[in-house]
Amino acid sequence: MEIEKLRNKIDDLDGKILRLFEKRLDLVLKILEYKKENGIKIKDIKREEEILKKVKEIAYEKYYEYDVDLTLKILQISKKFQYDSLL
Repeated sequence: MEIEKLRNKIDDLDGKILRLFEKRLDLVLKILEYKKENGIKIKDIKREEEILKKVKEIAYEKYYEYDVDLTLKILQISKKFQYDSLL
């Protein structure tokens, strides 16, 4: 397969990943509302540990390190998005 076809497939996947990430951020806002209504802090270490445990369970071994890196970045962005949304 020529490189342009491979790049087009990556571009398509990138678009899908972005739409899914934005849907995730929409859910993060709903969680933020719940947290505000119930006096819960944004940072939830126990929840983050649960998420990372799930990654360990479902990630393919050869991608595990990268899946963890991605998940940590997503969690970081999600927390920043919540804090920014409070302003």
